[in-house]
Amino acid sequence: MTFRSEAIARALLAKGFREVQGRHRKFILWHQGKPTSIRTELSHGSKEVGAPLLSMMKRQLRLETIDQLKALIECPMEGEDYIAFLKNKGVTL
Repeated sequence: MTFRSEAIARALLAKGFREVQGRHRKFILWHQGKPTSIRTELSHGSKEVGAPLLSMMKRQLRLETIDQLKALIECPMEGEDYIAFLKNKGVTL
């Protein structure tokens, strides 16, 4: 399974993440006006993100399955749903 890096970036921004430019494109989840510990990165040069990086991204985003990451990227999981999932999992935001 692969996803275009721009599709991932658009999905993260729509879910409440903010992008920070640097050596890599860093995405930090903001909740109630404050940054959280939930963050991930995309390389500036990559057009496609494959299975090994998707697996790493899944862990960084505190998701349990690749299907949850797919739902986050393809938008069936809304930002509020993602926040609720993290809270139910016991992640401090």
